[in-house]
Amino acid sequence: MKNKIPVFAAFQILLMTLALSAQNYRVLQPDRTTLYQGQYEPILGMRVDSVTTSGSDTTFHLLKNLQQMDVLCFFINGPSWLGEKITIDGNGETVFYNAFNQPVLIKTLAVLNEEWICFNSPALSIHATVSSTGISDILGQPDSVKTIAFQAVDDGGQNISHEVNNLSLILSKNSGLAKTLNFYSFPDLYLGFASQMLQEFTLVGADNPGIGMQNLTWMQVNDHSPGDELHTVQINGWAYYQQRTEKIARLLNKSVFGDMVVYEWENKVKISTRDGGINTFTASIDTITESISPDASFDVLPGVAWNFTDWDAWNILKMGTGIHGLKKIQGRETNCMIKGFQTMGNDTCFNPIIICGCTPDHDYYSGLGGPYYTCGSGVDAYRRELVYYNKNGNEWGVPLDFTVNTGTIVKKESDEPISIYPNPAGDFLNISLPHGNTINTLTIYNRYGQENGRHQITGNDFRLSLKNLSPGIYLLRFSGSGPTITRHLIKK
Repeated sequence: MKNKIPVFAAFQILLMTLALSAQNYRVLQPDRTTLYQGQYEPILGMRVDSVTTSGSDTTFHLLKNLQQMDVLCFFINGPSWLGEKITIDGNGETVFYNAFNQPVLIKTLAVLNEEWICFNSPALSIHATVSSTGISDILGQPDSVKTIAFQAVDDGGQNISHEVNNLSLILSKNSGLAKTLNFYSFPDLYLGFASQMLQEFTLVGADNPGIGMQNLTWMQVNDHSPGDELHTVQINGWAYYQQRTEKIARLLNKSVFGDMVVYEWENKVKISTRDGGINTFTASIDTITESISPDASFDVLPGVAWNFTDWDAWNILKMGTGIHGLKKIQGRETNCMIKGFQTMGNDTCFNPIIICGCTPDHDYYSGLGGPYYTCGSGVDAYRRELVYYNKNGNEWGVPLDFTVNTGTIVKKESDEPISIYPNPAGDFLNISLPHGNTINTLTIYNRYGQENGRHQITGNDFRLSLKNLSPGIYLLRFSGSGPTITRHLIKK
């Protein structure tokens, strides 16, 4: 009989099962989310999603990934790179499972030089040996470690050359798998050119408590302080047409309302266009208000599927390090041909999307925003680059420099006297209009341009209820027979 139990309770069971004696090493930290850096892959995440028990066996079901199931079949909620599950028996012996649900045995209680068969098939077996023990630095902390090496053996019992011979696994007493393999691909899975090859993955971060690298979130990407500057260049072009947009964004103000942050930016923008040999440009300066709230789809662990279109097309979120430090990568291409995965007709598999043209990965950096990307394919050009930043007094790059001729701004008589207060507002907003105005309608729009309310105005002063509005930024549009006037409102 199988029983499903909470992860925390399973962690306690695991501790009791293994007794954590001085000789025991661990493969799992069920109460922690971990990050691993692959030899040939970006950083991928790992956690235990659920736990079941059967007799003395405890099975830990792992994080779901966008995973290849066959040559042209991918599941967006498939097994993880570490395999679908890990089973630990009452004696502490641990079993991983590959893509074909074949077991791979890791003996955590094995002593130095002990050898066993960890994988067996008719034509190939893999022998594992504890090759060394000692003390090593794991995420900045000293820990007892045990290294396990592998050797491929043919059906005649002879050692043979195999990629697994060059790989190893490291168990630690306190941190679990300090180095592991992507057991889903063990020992030599090949499902076509998109397959993830067998490789080592090294522990680079864990939470609870946080140590080493942590999963990069949307709020961390968009964490700015007044005075910060971001200078970007964006280019879109093909054949004889190209548009270049240079932007200098300087943060004027920051307000925090619960889990939402509201920024006020001064944006200087220069747009240069070349169309059939004719060059034109415009330059402007404006102040915009931007609200940032947590984004659950962005905050998932790297390796998890994300939908990058309005239709059912998916790829994976990844993490890595770039020129500006830790970054999160919205995968839009896995190689020069595959741009994502989608279902075809009534098929339950997601198939590779193979198209031509520029669809590069989008990079987001901690505290520096995004997306940043670059692609050149034939006559196409598609890129957005961070060329300079001044953040908390730290500068990098070469700043943009251009002039915006604002001239003399003539304000209409009716513009300034419109008063809205308080702003930010709670459940009510006070509005005061000038005498003799021709305004008769107030329309409220959210940040997506959707209408959230329309009100008739009959006097100069009135109180507007905002109880039906969610926290966020709104545009107030005052209209009538005269000029239309707009104001920005922040709802707390």
